[in-house]
Amino acid sequence: FGSLEVMSKTAAAILFQNVEGCYNGGVDWKGSKIAQKYGWYGEDLFAQTCMDQHGVKKIWDFDLVTDGTCEASRKDHGQKDNKKWVPDPETCRTAGTPAYKPLKKSNQYFACLAAISQQQYKFCGPNSDEACQ
Repeated sequence: FGSLEVMSKTAAAILFQNVEGCYNGGVDWKGSKIAQKYGWYGEDLFAQTCMDQHGVKKIWDFDLVTDGTCEASRKDHGQKDNKKWVPDPETCRTAGTPAYKPLKKSNQYFACLAAISQQQYKFCGPNSDEACQ
């Protein structure tokens, strides 16, 4: 579980075949020790726990995301001690990962997307020069 989940078609089929049973008591997503300490399971932990219970094997790969909230990822980009680091457009263009976080502001997201796709995007809202219609 985490900011990006990748699963095979077989894993997805197993999850979908069992999700109702997991939701209705197969996974203690409200009352487990983890849920009591941190709150109800999000969809990522719920799905992983359900798949674990139904024999889906997992492979951990922390190199799929350029992640400003992860010390190891920050270290890869010379930002180990900068806990507020957000991937900049040049990092997005050169890192070669399929996902980047945290890009919580529209201008950060669209700057990253533009760097990757070599296209310009218009957007409105906070941190934008465009007026929302």
